[in-house]
Order: sequence, then structure tokens, then C-alpha cells
Amino acid sequence: MMIELPDKPTGGYKSLADVKLPADYPSVDYFTHSNFLTGGQKDGLKKLISSMVGEKEIDDYLIANKPLWDYFFPHTGNHGIWVIPKQQIKNKIGTSDRGLIPDYIICTKNSDGFSILGC
Repeated sequence: MMIELPDKPTGGYKSLADVKLPADYPSVDYFTHSNFLTGGQKDGLKKLISSMVGEKEIDDYLIANKPLWDYFFPHTGNHGIWVIPKQQIKNKIGTSDRGLIPDYIICTKNSDGFSILGC
């Protein structure tokens, strides 16, 4: 089976050191951009999928190689993406309920502002 990841145009950020975010944005620790993606990261993901490894191995790889996430959400804008794994969220404010822990909270930004996706 042939696995293809599309190429995206480069521009803007060259490295995480170039990223300067306002204080009210999500933490830069979770930020990534498609410009940071290397061919080796794409090849590693293709190899994992082709070898039919388990979910845990793919999950670990995606956490370690966050720029891949920008390819999973290609129509969310070009201002970057924040990948926040295993963040607890509460159902209601002020309850003792522990809430939910989604695998990922994905926050993207485009000219219209932020979009938050849970997966």
C-alpha cells in the first residue's frame, strides 16, 4: 500500500525559535507548524503505518513529531497548530466531577481566529 503525505508550501516560521506568541495564546510548548516537518518524520510515520504497529506506537510517534499534525488538519489556516495531549477538561464549572481526558486537544489558528478540536 502506498502512503502519501502531501507537501505544503513553506514560508513564515523556520524554527520554533522564530515563534513569538502573545501571552494570551496557548503555550508555545504545544505549538507546531508544517514548516517544521522533515522528510524523516513523514517517512517514519509511513513506515509505522505500513508495518501495522499498534496504536500506542503511533501515538508515541505523533507526540514526538508534532509537525505531522498540521497535515491531518490541512484546511485550518496557516498560523500554526497546538497539540495538547491528555489534557483534563471538566464538563461543568464548579463540580467535583473529574471531567474527561481526550487523547488530544487540537487548537488551530487562521485569520478568523482560533478553532479548538477534541479528538
